[in-house]
Amino acid sequence: MTKPGDYSEAVLTTLLDTSVANVNRLITTPSGDTTPLILAIKARSRRAVQLLTDHVTDITIPVERNGHRITPVLQAAACHSPEEVEILQQLLTEASSKERTAADISLAHIAALHGHFDSLQLVLEYGADANGIAKDRITPLHEAASNTDEEKAGRERSASSGSFAG
Repeated sequence: MTKPGDYSEAVLTTLLDTSVANVNRLITTPSGDTTPLILAIKARSRRAVQLLTDHVTDITIPVERNGHRITPVLQAAACHSPEEVEILQQLLTEASSKERTAADISLAHIAALHGHFDSLQLVLEYGADANGIAKDRITPLHEAASNTDEEKAGRERSASSGSFAG
């Protein structure tokens, strides 16, 4: 018998084990496209991310959200807590550390603006470009310096959260 706390995991496992469910299927929401993996990342569920990746979920599938092309790794780089950094670590590879959005925003930019400091350190360890320049001519260091004021940073995170949180 499944314990109440394990119910969601049991449902997810059942769907994945039937081999009928398409783990890479895109759906459209009011804020844009999404996949089961991106939903698991947004829900901060390390276990769901692990189950999906164990079932050969494609971690490179880009989706359009609020006019931005994002991948699961780009979504995970915007993590705010140490637990979410563990999700980023599950997905991060040397190749994925080089990912950029259509606006040329790198993982280092996203982590510097939205992420936990451990996420920035992690993406840099995997080879993300600390000096990369986005189309708006800003570097990760510029992102970090312009967001040192906590009140301003909170407003900017709220204003831009639709890009990666929606």
